[in-house]
Amino acid sequence: VAHLTVLDLGSPSPWAHQSVVDPDPQTLGLTSTHLAYVIYTSGSTGTPKGVMVEHKSAINLTQAQIALFGVSSSSRVVQFTSCSFDVSVAEIL
Repeated sequence: VAHLTVLDLGSPSPWAHQSVVDPDPQTLGLTSTHLAYVIYTSGSTGTPKGVMVEHKSAINLTQAQIALFGVSSSSRVVQFTSCSFDVSVAEIL
């Protein structure tokens, strides 16, 4: 059975009670070695496993792509891949 989540943009946001200001990472004790995300893959073995990606790795990828593609504040990127595919991180960041 597939599960579908619908977010009604016409009603109050379920996150309305959250702060609009980002917390200070240093105050929280966060560093570049903390996890940015976990992506799950079956790889070549067919056995599901999680790959943990640290913030510093995501930033390294982002900075390399900015340099390679000449990305600027006026650049636009098409989100083409599914968010469940690891390549989507390159498009999102």
